[in-house]
Amino acid sequence: MATTELQKQEKQEIGLRTHLEDGMQKNATQFMAALGNDPSKVERWKTLLMMAVYRNPDLAECDPGSLVASTLEAAQFGLEFGPKQHSYLVPFKGKCTFLPSYRGLIHAAKRSGETKDIRAEAVYEKDAFEYELGLDKSLRHKPAIGDRGVLAAVYAVVKFADGTVDFEVMSKSQVDHIKGKSNSPKGPWTTDYDEMAKKTVIKRICKRLDMGDQVASIISYDNHYEEVAPAPQMRMPEAIEEAKA
Repeated sequence: MATTELQKQEKQEIGLRTHLEDGMQKNATQFMAALGNDPSKVERWKTLLMMAVYRNPDLAECDPGSLVASTLEAAQFGLEFGPKQHSYLVPFKGKCTFLPSYRGLIHAAKRSGETKDIRAEAVYEKDAFEYELGLDKSLRHKPAIGDRGVLAAVYAVVKFADGTVDFEVMSKSQVDHIKGKSNSPKGPWTTDYDEMAKKTVIKRICKRLDMGDQVASIISYDNHYEEVAPAPQMRMPEAIEEAKA
Protein backbone atom coordinates (compact mmCIF):
# COMPACT_ATOMS: atom_id res chain seq x y z
CA MET A 1 0.00 0.00 0.00
CA ALA A 2 1.39 3.44 -0.98
CA THR A 3 2.40 5.88 1.74
CA THR A 4 -0.38 8.29 0.75
CA GLU A 5 -2.99 5.53 1.08
CA LEU A 6 -1.67 4.58 4.52
CA GLN A 7 -1.82 8.21 5.59
CA LYS A 8 -5.38 8.49 4.27
CA GLN A 9 -6.43 5.35 6.17
CA GLU A 10 -4.80 6.55 9.38
CA LYS A 11 -6.52 9.91 9.00
CA GLN A 12 -9.89 8.20 8.56
CA GLU A 13 -9.31 6.02 11.62
CA ILE A 14 -8.34 9.02 13.73
CA GLY A 15 -11.39 10.90 12.48
CA LEU A 16 -13.72 8.04 13.37
CA ARG A 17 -12.20 7.66 16.84
CA THR A 18 -12.67 11.37 17.40
CA HIS A 19 -16.32 11.20 16.32
CA LEU A 20 -16.97 8.24 18.62
CA GLU A 21 -15.22 9.82 21.61
CA ASP A 22 -17.12 13.08 21.05
CA GLY A 23 -20.41 11.18 20.77
CA MET A 24 -19.85 9.32 24.01
CA GLN A 25 -18.78 12.52 25.76
CA LYS A 26 -21.92 14.36 24.60
CA ASN A 27 -23.99 11.48 25.98
CA ALA A 28 -21.92 11.02 29.13
CA THR A 29 -24.94 11.61 31.39
CA GLN A 30 -26.90 8.79 29.76
CA PHE A 31 -23.92 6.44 29.84
CA MET A 32 -23.27 7.20 33.50
CA ALA A 33 -26.92 6.57 34.36
CA ALA A 34 -26.90 3.26 32.47
CA LEU A 35 -23.64 2.12 34.09
CA GLY A 36 -24.30 2.92 37.73
CA ASN A 37 -22.48 6.29 37.70
CA ASP A 38 -19.17 4.46 37.45
CA PRO A 39 -16.64 6.32 35.23
CA SER A 40 -14.47 3.20 34.93
CA LYS A 41 -17.39 1.31 33.36
CA VAL A 42 -17.94 4.12 30.87
CA GLU A 43 -14.28 3.86 29.87
CA ARG A 44 -14.65 0.10 29.51
CA TRP A 45 -17.60 0.51 27.15
CA LYS A 46 -15.69 3.08 25.15
CA THR A 47 -12.85 0.57 24.80
CA LEU A 48 -15.32 -2.16 23.77
CA LEU A 49 -16.71 0.10 21.06
CA MET A 50 -13.26 1.01 19.71
CA MET A 51 -12.24 -2.66 19.65
CA ALA A 52 -15.44 -3.68 17.86
CA VAL A 53 -14.93 -1.06 15.16
CA TYR A 54 -11.26 -1.98 14.79
CA ARG A 55 -12.09 -5.67 14.35
CA ASN A 56 -15.01 -5.21 11.94
CA PRO A 57 -14.32 -2.96 8.92
CA ASP A 58 -18.06 -2.89 8.11
CA LEU A 59 -18.71 -1.15 11.44
CA ALA A 60 -16.09 1.46 10.58
CA GLU A 61 -18.25 2.37 7.57
CA CYS A 62 -21.33 2.97 9.74
CA ASP A 63 -22.62 6.37 10.79
CA PRO A 64 -20.75 7.26 14.01
CA GLY A 65 -23.97 8.46 15.66
CA SER A 66 -25.59 5.05 15.19
CA LEU A 67 -22.49 3.36 16.66
CA VAL A 68 -22.71 5.47 19.82
CA ALA A 69 -26.51 5.04 19.97
CA SER A 70 -26.22 1.25 19.71
CA THR A 71 -23.51 1.20 22.38
CA LEU A 72 -25.75 3.21 24.71
CA GLU A 73 -28.65 0.82 24.13
CA ALA A 74 -26.43 -2.17 24.90
CA ALA A 75 -25.26 -0.43 28.09
CA GLN A 76 -28.84 0.38 29.13
CA PHE A 77 -29.79 -3.29 28.75
CA GLY A 78 -26.55 -4.36 30.47
CA LEU A 79 -25.58 -6.62 27.57
CA GLU A 80 -21.92 -6.29 26.58
CA PHE A 81 -20.71 -6.92 23.06
CA GLY A 82 -17.13 -8.12 22.71
CA PRO A 83 -15.64 -10.98 24.79
CA LYS A 84 -18.80 -11.68 26.82
CA GLN A 85 -20.88 -11.95 23.63
CA HIS A 86 -24.06 -10.82 25.34
CA SER A 87 -24.85 -8.75 22.25
CA TYR A 88 -23.59 -7.75 18.81
CA LEU A 89 -23.12 -4.51 16.92
CA VAL A 90 -24.60 -5.25 13.50
CA PRO A 91 -23.96 -3.05 10.42
CA PHE A 92 -26.99 -2.56 8.17
CA LYS A 93 -27.13 -0.14 5.22
CA GLY A 94 -24.60 2.25 6.71
CA LYS A 95 -26.14 2.20 10.18
CA CYS A 96 -25.27 0.19 13.28
CA THR A 97 -27.88 -1.70 15.29
CA PHE A 98 -27.50 -3.32 18.71
CA LEU A 99 -28.63 -6.95 18.66
CA PRO A 100 -28.94 -9.16 21.80
CA SER A 101 -27.42 -12.64 21.57
CA TYR A 102 -28.81 -15.84 23.06
CA ARG A 103 -26.14 -15.54 25.76
CA GLY A 104 -27.48 -12.07 26.52
CA LEU A 105 -31.02 -13.35 26.91
CA ILE A 106 -29.81 -16.08 29.25
CA HIS A 107 -27.82 -13.50 31.23
CA ALA A 108 -30.87 -11.23 31.54
CA ALA A 109 -33.15 -14.13 32.53
CA LYS A 110 -30.78 -15.21 35.30
CA ARG A 111 -30.35 -11.62 36.42
CA SER A 112 -34.12 -11.30 36.83
CA GLY A 113 -33.93 -13.64 39.83
CA GLU A 114 -36.82 -15.75 38.56
CA THR A 115 -34.65 -18.53 37.16
CA LYS A 116 -31.93 -20.65 38.71
CA ASP A 117 -30.64 -21.93 35.39
CA ILE A 118 -31.53 -21.56 31.72
CA ARG A 119 -29.76 -22.87 28.65
CA ALA A 120 -30.23 -23.66 24.98
CA GLU A 121 -28.89 -26.61 23.00
CA ALA A 122 -28.75 -27.55 19.33
CA VAL A 123 -29.87 -30.99 18.16
CA TYR A 124 -28.26 -32.55 15.08
CA GLU A 125 -29.64 -35.32 12.89
CA LYS A 126 -27.34 -38.05 14.27
CA ASP A 127 -28.04 -37.22 17.93
CA ALA A 128 -30.36 -39.38 20.03
CA PHE A 129 -33.21 -37.00 20.84
CA GLU A 130 -36.77 -37.48 22.02
CA TYR A 131 -39.28 -35.50 24.01
CA GLU A 132 -42.84 -35.92 25.22
CA LEU A 133 -45.48 -33.38 26.14
CA GLY A 134 -48.60 -33.83 28.23
CA LEU A 135 -49.04 -34.14 32.00
CA ASP A 136 -45.58 -35.67 32.48
CA LYS A 137 -43.31 -33.78 30.10
CA SER A 138 -39.89 -35.27 29.43
CA LEU A 139 -36.87 -34.61 27.25
CA ARG A 140 -33.80 -36.73 26.48
CA HIS A 141 -30.82 -35.68 24.37
CA LYS A 142 -27.65 -37.68 23.82
CA PRO A 143 -25.29 -35.95 21.35
CA ALA A 144 -23.58 -38.15 18.77
CA ILE A 145 -19.80 -38.57 18.92
CA GLY A 146 -17.89 -37.08 16.00
CA ASP A 147 -19.90 -36.00 12.97
CA ARG A 148 -23.36 -35.11 14.24
CA GLY A 149 -24.85 -34.21 10.86
CA VAL A 150 -26.92 -31.12 10.11
CA LEU A 151 -29.02 -29.12 12.54
CA ALA A 152 -32.45 -30.67 13.14
CA ALA A 153 -33.86 -28.74 16.11
CA VAL A 154 -33.05 -26.53 19.10
CA TYR A 155 -34.44 -26.54 22.61
CA ALA A 156 -34.32 -24.44 25.75
CA VAL A 157 -34.50 -25.72 29.32
CA VAL A 158 -35.24 -23.53 32.33
CA LYS A 159 -34.99 -24.39 36.02
CA PHE A 160 -36.80 -22.04 38.36
CA ALA A 161 -35.82 -20.98 41.87
CA ASP A 162 -38.48 -23.32 43.32
CA GLY A 163 -36.88 -26.32 41.55
CA THR A 164 -39.51 -26.77 38.84
CA VAL A 165 -38.30 -27.32 35.27
CA ASP A 166 -39.76 -26.54 31.86
CA PHE A 167 -38.55 -26.73 28.27
CA GLU A 168 -39.32 -25.58 24.73
CA VAL A 169 -38.44 -27.36 21.48
CA MET A 170 -38.36 -25.88 17.97
CA SER A 171 -37.71 -27.71 14.71
CA LYS A 172 -35.37 -26.28 12.10
CA SER A 173 -38.35 -25.42 9.89
CA GLN A 174 -39.87 -23.38 12.74
CA VAL A 175 -36.56 -21.58 13.22
CA ASP A 176 -36.29 -20.89 9.48
CA HIS A 177 -39.77 -19.37 9.54
CA ILE A 178 -38.50 -16.82 12.08
CA LYS A 179 -35.32 -16.29 10.08
CA GLY A 180 -37.43 -15.44 7.04
CA LYS A 181 -38.71 -12.34 8.83
CA SER A 182 -35.23 -10.90 9.34
CA ASN A 183 -34.33 -7.68 7.54
CA SER A 184 -30.58 -8.33 7.75
CA PRO A 185 -29.65 -11.15 5.33
CA LYS A 186 -25.93 -10.56 5.91
CA GLY A 187 -26.16 -10.42 9.70
CA PRO A 188 -25.80 -13.12 12.38
CA TRP A 189 -28.34 -15.38 10.66
CA THR A 190 -25.67 -15.87 7.99
CA THR A 191 -22.54 -15.92 10.15
CA ASP A 192 -23.92 -17.53 13.35
CA TYR A 193 -26.99 -19.53 12.35
CA ASP A 194 -26.85 -22.02 15.25
CA GLU A 195 -26.54 -19.25 17.83
CA MET A 196 -29.45 -17.34 16.30
CA ALA A 197 -31.48 -20.56 16.36
CA LYS A 198 -30.71 -20.94 20.06
CA LYS A 199 -31.72 -17.33 20.67
CA THR A 200 -35.02 -17.96 18.89
CA VAL A 201 -35.99 -20.81 21.22
CA ILE A 202 -34.73 -18.88 24.29
CA LYS A 203 -36.94 -15.96 23.26
CA ARG A 204 -39.93 -18.26 22.91
CA ILE A 205 -39.60 -19.84 26.35
CA CYS A 206 -38.82 -16.49 28.02
CA LYS A 207 -41.91 -14.94 26.45
CA ARG A 208 -44.13 -17.91 27.30
CA LEU A 209 -43.01 -18.09 30.93
CA ASP A 210 -42.88 -14.32 31.61
CA MET A 211 -39.41 -13.84 33.09
CA GLY A 212 -39.56 -10.20 34.06
CA ASP A 213 -39.96 -6.74 32.56
CA GLN A 214 -36.35 -6.32 31.40
CA VAL A 215 -36.32 -9.65 29.59
CA ALA A 216 -39.62 -8.69 27.94
CA SER A 217 -38.12 -5.36 26.88
CA ILE A 218 -35.09 -7.07 25.33
CA ILE A 219 -37.30 -9.50 23.43
CA SER A 220 -39.54 -6.66 22.24
CA TYR A 221 -36.52 -4.73 21.00
CA ASP A 222 -35.10 -7.81 19.28
CA ASN A 223 -38.43 -8.55 17.58
CA HIS A 224 -38.51 -4.99 16.28
CA TYR A 225 -35.05 -5.44 14.78
CA GLU A 226 -35.97 -8.75 13.17
CA GLU A 227 -39.23 -7.59 11.64
CA VAL A 228 -38.73 -3.86 10.99
CA ALA A 229 -35.94 -2.18 9.03
CA PRO A 230 -33.32 -1.12 11.64
CA ALA A 231 -32.68 2.55 12.39
CA PRO A 232 -30.73 4.41 15.08
CA GLN A 233 -32.74 4.40 18.30
CA MET A 234 -31.57 7.85 19.38
CA ARG A 235 -30.51 11.06 17.70
CA MET A 236 -27.14 12.53 18.48
CA PRO A 237 -27.08 16.05 19.94
CA GLU A 238 -25.51 17.60 16.84
CA ALA A 239 -28.33 16.24 14.67
CA ILE A 240 -30.87 17.76 17.04
CA GLU A 241 -29.12 21.13 16.91
CA GLU A 242 -29.01 21.05 13.11
CA ALA A 243 -32.72 20.32 12.97
CA LYS A 244 -33.45 23.36 15.12
CA ALA A 245 -31.30 25.66 12.98
